[in-house]
Amino acid sequence: RARINLLYCLPELPESEREHIIDQMFACAPQSMVLMAELACTKPEKVLKR
Repeated sequence: RARINLLYCLPELPESEREHIIDQMFACAPQSMVLMAELACTKPEKVLKR
């Protein structure tokens, strides 16, 4: 699905560049999930101190 979306949104990019964007997305996704879990499990006071 990401490939199709990027093809429609950024048709001027070569396929290799679109693949690089997808690779970066999957490299960052786990970090975002961990941060969301941390927020869900952390006391609001600790989050507000940040």
